[in-house]
Amino acid sequence: MKTTVASESELFARYLKAKNYSPRTIEQYVSILKKFLRHFRKTPKRISSDEIVGWLIMANERNTLAQYRGALLNYYTHVVGQPNKFKRIPQPKKEVRVPQILAQETVVERIKAIDNLKHRMIVSVLYGSGIRLSELLDLRLTDISGKREEVFVRHGKGGKDRTVPVSKKLIEDLRVYFKQYRPTSNLFEGQNGGRYSSTSVQKICRKYMKCNPHLLRHCNLTHLIESGVHISEVAKRAGHAKISTTHDTYSHISSTFNPITLLAA
Repeated sequence: MKTTVASESELFARYLKAKNYSPRTIEQYVSILKKFLRHFRKTPKRISSDEIVGWLIMANERNTLAQYRGALLNYYTHVVGQPNKFKRIPQPKKEVRVPQILAQETVVERIKAIDNLKHRMIVSVLYGSGIRLSELLDLRLTDISGKREEVFVRHGKGGKDRTVPVSKKLIEDLRVYFKQYRPTSNLFEGQNGGRYSSTSVQKICRKYMKCNPHLLRHCNLTHLIESGVHISEVAKRAGHAKISTTHDTYSHISSTFNPITLLAA
């Protein structure tokens, strides 16, 4: 069975690469497939729709369930050649959670209290731009435009590029950071060079901000909305493909979310 898991995983990974899925998505989808095949320990074609449903409902959260279904649907459709197995397996409704947002004053106070310059700038860029953790780690020196006061995000979620405006103060602080640390390629690099680690950023956020990196993104987008920035602009900065995604996530925040605003976006 180990050979089957390895060979099927390789076939699936090759297909996902050919379809230009992101490395992170490929890693996640292949991991899901391995769990699935190791659970049943038999030829994928012999696994019934009912068995697939039984395995899927073991997922603890609806969003996890949707991801698992998406991975297996791709696998059975394009690798196994049995798309009909999913005709009776419905797409689960996505669960939208209301993020617990920190007050703007709290965020600013906690950032100012960080003595380590690199750590302070990592948190400042996360909050000041609202970009995702993976996007932060991929930032290159050439992605920062001091003249235009913006950050260029390459290959964000869905493989799309975008520019995100940032404050003049953040640009000035980044110049100070650059003079002290002299990164050579990526904006933030490890002690021995190379890409900064995701785990390190998560530890930094927990230590100083008492939250995870993604909450800083939510804080940025929430504070933009509270300051009166139009929903279409917030969606653009967030890299959301649909304005409805922004609306569903942040509709609880303020009166700026109403049918007239949404229709005008």
